[in-house]
Amino acid sequence: MERIKLVIIDDGMDLTDFNRDRIIANYKVIKNEIKYMGNHGEEIKPYQKEFRHGTICESVLSYSALNYNLYCINIFDVEQEINLMNNLFISLRWCLDNKVDIIHMSIGTSNFSYFSKIEEIINLIIQQGIIIIAAGNNNDKLAYPACLPEVIGVRCSKKEILSPNEYIYNINPIDGIDIAACSPYDGRELKHYLNKDILLVSEISKCNSFTAPSITAKVCEFMNRGIKNIDDIKHELQIKADYVNKSMNNFTIQSEFYDQYEDNDEEIPVPNIVIYSEPDINIDKVIEALQTYFRDDKYNSVAISRSGQVCITKGIYVIKTKKVDKYIRDNVKAVYKLTDADILITQVYHVDEILFLEKKGLVDILIYCYENKVNKDIVNHYENLILLKSDGLSNSNSERIKLIYNQCINLFKY
Repeated sequence: MERIKLVIIDDGMDLTDFNRDRIIANYKVIKNEIKYMGNHGEEIKPYQKEFRHGTICESVLSYSALNYNLYCINIFDVEQEINLMNNLFISLRWCLDNKVDIIHMSIGTSNFSYFSKIEEIINLIIQQGIIIIAAGNNNDKLAYPACLPEVIGVRCSKKEILSPNEYIYNINPIDGIDIAACSPYDGRELKHYLNKDILLVSEISKCNSFTAPSITAKVCEFMNRGIKNIDDIKHELQIKADYVNKSMNNFTIQSEFYDQYEDNDEEIPVPNIVIYSEPDINIDKVIEALQTYFRDDKYNSVAISRSGQVCITKGIYVIKTKKVDKYIRDNVKAVYKLTDADILITQVYHVDEILFLEKKGLVDILIYCYENKVNKDIVNHYENLILLKSDGLSNSNSERIKLIYNQCINLFKY
């Protein structure tokens, strides 16, 4: 059986008592080039107080993964995020050129400015059939590439609802993280003698980074059985899951991540553009077009739609309900907290929802889409009001939508 080519992109590998017999091809990005560093990790320095992050990830992986050749790429010997991201792109390109099977990574970014470039190279990797497993952000922020639909995103379960080695598979999660798991290795100690008198000990802590390798081990198992397509692997993860969380479909967040936003009076310090449309007026194209204009101008805008399709890469999230949503304020806050948005666009179905948001200061601009006659109460009540007649919605790229975008920008200035 051909061995799986598995790459860990991290901060390198220590040569330890517990991995000394394992062959790990080590590489490092040095001055924009990947250099081969040998088949074992780096000697631990006398002053080191803990193992490298990559060492612990590899240790978790080794407990249950079989039949793989391991490659480790150290991208962390730089300062500043821009250099780290550059090293990440170099290492991902190396994975493409060397036709690896699996990429495991804990690194990600919540910095909107890198999203499009990450998405571009991830798409190339997926087209080549390479599987990517990525840990989510430990602060519950949107993280690229873990959130991407073609990537297997993993987080640890924070509440004591799972037993060791159990996991939840989330259907269409708002943050793109497919799996919440309980690693069987949480709390286990790794030990290495620096000399006969000094023992270095690190605990495998409960965090996303050290949970993700246990899922990578499962993916190795699937690939050894001939399951290699990303859709098939995700399907296998779903049917093997201890729990399948269908309630997360489109918007709902697992309670352990959503509770923090309920009844929270913390203000949202960014503009919220509320879009209200009369019944039977489809404004999906308006929302998507506004998103495009904002993002093309480098705004990290995020939209909450009520009828469109979820698209994390376009910053569009969906609440599928026709009823008055008294929790809409919490939903808006959850999306803001998740994405660190510069601008929010929130679609509402009912006037009551506008009032719910207005009471909390969450209506900065109101776009009112009407068919024939306007509601005078709305027109007279809101100062920052933009009117849009339904016959102006036929073309999402029309000059009318561009004009609305410019009106929003001008209102932000005052």
